[in-house]
Order: sequence, then C-alpha cells, then structure tokens
Amino acid sequence: MDFIDDQQIKEYCQEALDIAEQFGLHEGLSYLIGEKFCEVYRDLKRFQGQVKYVYGANRQTEAMDPLEMGGKAFKLNYNMTISENYRRRLNRVKALERAKTQFVREIKELFDIIDIQDYLNSYPRLGGNDRSAPPGKNSPEKVSSMTAKDVFSEVEDIFIVEDMKKLFV
Repeated sequence: MDFIDDQQIKEYCQEALDIAEQFGLHEGLSYLIGEKFCEVYRDLKRFQGQVKYVYGANRQTEAMDPLEMGGKAFKLNYNMTISENYRRRLNRVKALERAKTQFVREIKELFDIIDIQDYLNSYPRLGGNDRSAPPGKNSPEKVSSMTAKDVFSEVEDIFIVEDMKKLFV
C-alpha cells in the first residue's frame, strides 16, 4: 500500500458512510474496517515483523550478542548497515502507525462504538472477502472444498479481528 494521508482516510470514511446508507451498516463497515483499515493494519504488522529484531527488545540476551564480543569499529559498521537497510522500513512503520491511529479516530467519530463492536464480534472475513458473499457460502459443498490456505486465512482474520477489538474500546 502506498503512503496514506489524513485526506485519503477521510475519503474512505465518507465512502463507507455512503455504502452504509445504500447497502447497510455491515457493508459500510466491511468496506472501511474489513478492507481499507485492514490493509493498513496488515501492512503495519508485516513491516513491524521485518524490523522487530533491529533493536533488541530483550536486553537479557545482550551478553550473548556476538556484537558484544566485537570491537567498536565493527559495531559502528553494523549499526550503519542496519540504519541504511532498515531506515525505510522504520519510517514506513511510523507512517503506518500514524495512519492506524488516524483511522481509528475517524472510525470512532463517524460510527457508533456499539455498531463497530457488533461488526467485529461477527468475525467478518477481512480484505474484501466478506462483502457480497454468495448466499450459499456456508453450504456443505463450500466448506468441504476449503483449502489449507483458506483455513489459515480465516485463522489470521480471527487474530486480526481480536487485535482490532482492542483498538475500538
């Protein structure tokens, strides 16, 4: 996803309101939270995963760190390499965190918190998979043809929805 700004978030929110007015609240929230916000949230988690080992959170393991055994020049070169390689990702994480915060603020402003919680408690499919689902989606034929990838995707959606619930309290 490209960098998202406050204006784009406001446009998404307005589109969601229009969708909710035409097709119902669940569809509007599916568009806004299940598609647009979810995309930002997944990107944020992906980039956080890429940089989480850049600066160790667990200081107890520093004694075993090979860098502790090296000289200052090696540490400096290592840190410069890390900085160059991860600066873009770290900046991306910061931008996505800002977008996440702005999204949550705008969503809470425009939609009733009870409606948001009800939507999330329905454990929707994320990333556009929930919208306009065929009526026979839960038929036995459809369930039996699920692949392992489909199952893992649904499990991932459940974890993300649980994380999102914490944001909208």
